[in-house]
Amino acid sequence: MTRTLFFLLMGLVLQVSCEDTKEDFQLDSLGYNYYPLEVGNYWIYQVDSVEYIDLGAIKDTSRSYVREEIVEEFVDQVGDTIFRIERKVSPTQDYNWKVKDEWATEKNQTRVTRTEENLKYIKLVFPPTENISWDGNSFIPEGTEVFVAGETMDFFLDWSYKVLSLDQTETIGDTEYEKVVTTQNADSDELDLLHRRYVIEKYARDVGLVYKKHTILDTQCIEDCEGQTWEEKGEIGYTLEMTLLEYGS
Repeated sequence: MTRTLFFLLMGLVLQVSCEDTKEDFQLDSLGYNYYPLEVGNYWIYQVDSVEYIDLGAIKDTSRSYVREEIVEEFVDQVGDTIFRIERKVSPTQDYNWKVKDEWATEKNQTRVTRTEENLKYIKLVFPPTENISWDGNSFIPEGTEVFVAGETMDFFLDWSYKVLSLDQTETIGDTEYEKVVTTQNADSDELDLLHRRYVIEKYARDVGLVYKKHTILDTQCIEDCEGQTWEEKGEIGYTLEMTLLEYGS
């Protein structure tokens, strides 16, 4: 091999190496890899929930499993790349999957949007930094009500999005993730005795959503329920925890 050819090859290797390093740095610094999107990616979650029925007289507890898979990538009418998510559910961990619905998600240089049950949320902003806040419900009309367990609720009361922590090591289920960002979508005023809205989500780098917690409850029980937790005194709504069990492509 001539010296000229050797240096040309070395230069090419260094250029590719620098490009890879630059790309990795961009993914890490801007946080894009908190939300990986590629056709074939899938996530399986355990979902534990409690629905409050008959003014809280019945608390319907259930456990199920959800599989989300990106099954298609397409470009919409305005030129945005959209990923279609097929969601399947199973009542047991035998994973007897049945298709439940389809959602959609999109990621650009500044944010992640996700459409769930025809409601479009801004889930993350880039780069995520501690205490950064945003209007995650800007695509949802103010006053939108949601039907929950036979009752209509002012679901989005007091929602406000922000990043609580960044790149923390956390154990979710039986798995330890080295870099997790925690976002808070809602945390209602503790002085509000009638409504409780608490929503957090956790995303791990190169994995995606690993945990979600919802407490969406209303009550009219004030004096008689003094000292009780929201889980005890709730009359309308639900609680939910969603924990990642498996992911892959």
